[in-house]
Amino acid sequence: MILKLLGKAVGPAGCTIYAMPGVVEFLEQLTDPDDIDATDALLEWVTKQGLPMNRHKCWKLGDGIFELKPYGIRLPFFHHPKLRWTIVITHGFAKQGQRTPTREIKQAKHQRALFDAALKKENAKYDDMA
Repeated sequence: MILKLLGKAVGPAGCTIYAMPGVVEFLEQLTDPDDIDATDALLEWVTKQGLPMNRHKCWKLGDGIFELKPYGIRLPFFHHPKLRWTIVITHGFAKQGQRTPTREIKQAKHQRALFDAALKKENAKYDDMA
């Protein structure tokens, strides 16, 4: 499993952002300019300022899963267990209603389990590290 770097922490408050397979492709397929601009701005904010303390931009879904909420897009993530101030985005989806669908939360938990298994087998690789 290769994680793609989406943003490197800038300064002491920022977070490094990695994406699991499929996230970069999801982001590249966005067509709404508002979604693209909001996603870029929020990811840049997280690298510089850390996770927003604003429930309209970042929300806890439970069991260690959170979501970034740029405009009409949702990006579930978890905190990397071995790299401090690092988050891993599991997947992305378009907002479908007021509440995050249970299937999306289950998918994020499944992706985290795959990541944990890859870490244990030392099969997790990072595209910015040699």
